Amino acid sequence: MRRLAVLALVGLRRLALLAVLAALLLGVGDVAAPDETGVPPLEVVVAVDRTTSMAADDDPAGSRLLAARRDVAALAGALPSARFSLVAFGARAEVELPLTTDREALAAELDTLRPEAPTTGAGSALARPVPLLAGILGGAADRAPAGPTAAVPQQLLVVLTDGEDTAPGPAGSWAALAGPTDAVLVLGYGTPGGGRMPLPDGSGPVTDPATGAPAVSRRDDAALARIADEVGGDYLPRTGELTPASDAAIDGAAERLRGDAYADLAPAVPGRQAGWVWGALLLLLVLPELRLGWRRWLEGRHEARLGRAARAEAVR
Repeated sequence: MRRLAVLALVGLRRLALLAVLAALLLGVGDVAAPDETGVPPLEVVVAVDRTTSMAADDDPAGSRLLAARRDVAALAGALPSARFSLVAFGARAEVELPLTTDREALAAELDTLRPEAPTTGAGSALARPVPLLAGILGGAADRAPAGPTAAVPQQLLVVLTDGEDTAPGPAGSWAALAGPTDAVLVLGYGTPGGGRMPLPDGSGPVTDPATGAPAVSRRDDAALARIADEVGGDYLPRTGELTPASDAAIDGAAERLRGDAYADLAPAVPGRQAGWVWGALLLLLVLPELRLGWRRWLEGRHEARLGRAARAEAVR
């Protein structure tokens, strides 16, 4: 009875050994690490207002446009792997730089960005770049690399403006950009008190045609907040101060943009290798077999030695 129990135990152990060996070979319990190529890239479309009001001197950087240019450079530094595109808008909206990771090219385009002369347009239409931006943002799927693991880029929109809209008629809507964007940031420049706008030739300030007095441009926080609300983004008024706190605000805004862009993506399951567990179990199951085999080998040698001794004794 005891022998049957021992044989049954050995049989179960060997079945378990075979099952563990199969699990080890088949990789049961293993979870592949996330494929880095499957993480959607970031594309940042930057729309910078270059109307005359962005030349206003109520920013410590020297002008609102200079402060905006500096903030774009800071955002590019805070999002080093993202592709950036630069759109400037005033009397018309134009792509100054297509999507690229070339930070030197972006810096060069920013350096050439200047406010429009006061005679260029017939008023600032704040929603003028919307059709152009919709075309760029709507083409994300076409820009996705080919392949089964390719991911459609996450679209970030950053609008830099003072919010001033002096074009005749009702203000245009930015709501058309809510769909194709994954995260939006609106940065506002200037002050509620306003500032004067110097003429490009430095001969004096822009004047109000009705009064002849220097014209004053004021940041329109209500319009800026409306844009952010229409596209489902955040509005951040900029003070233009050259302080660590001001730089930290841009770094924080960049981090929020990144977080918002990836907020709706399913979290990646970390990789896991269960092979070491099966290996340890296999070792525990093999050790008794090795012990049994060793004991039988010793017994065989002992019996062989006894047989040789018996034969030698018989010969004598």
